[in-house]
Amino acid sequence: MLPTEVTITKSVLNYFDENISNLLEKQLSTDFFMERIPDGRINIFRFYSFDDNLRISLQEFSDLLIKVGLLVDGKREVAQVSFYNGYIFSIELKQPRKFYVDKQIEINGIETGLPEDSYTNEIDKAEHG
Repeated sequence: MLPTEVTITKSVLNYFDENISNLLEKQLSTDFFMERIPDGRINIFRFYSFDDNLRISLQEFSDLLIKVGLLVDGKREVAQVSFYNGYIFSIELKQPRKFYVDKQIEINGIETGLPEDSYTNEIDKAEHG
């Protein structure tokens, strides 16, 4: 993962209770690759295999969006982390990934959002109506 993605992911780990945080940490320690689409705005976790022992079984994690407030060189922005079917699914950024290179990034709050408010949906609507 890129430094920006690591910062965002660590903040999400700290947002959840210890049991969920431990499962998420184990998910992130398994083999996966990142699929980066729309110039790195949408970064999807592609796990090589799924282990039911690592799945977060709470119903809310079947489709969950976490909004991570960022200060990027002092300007407010929101990153989004999606969970699907008990696994971390994506990290979505407002800007293309090259925008974040050599920028100072700080976490500025975390909250639960609505899955339909994801950047993926915004991009899809813009491209397909």
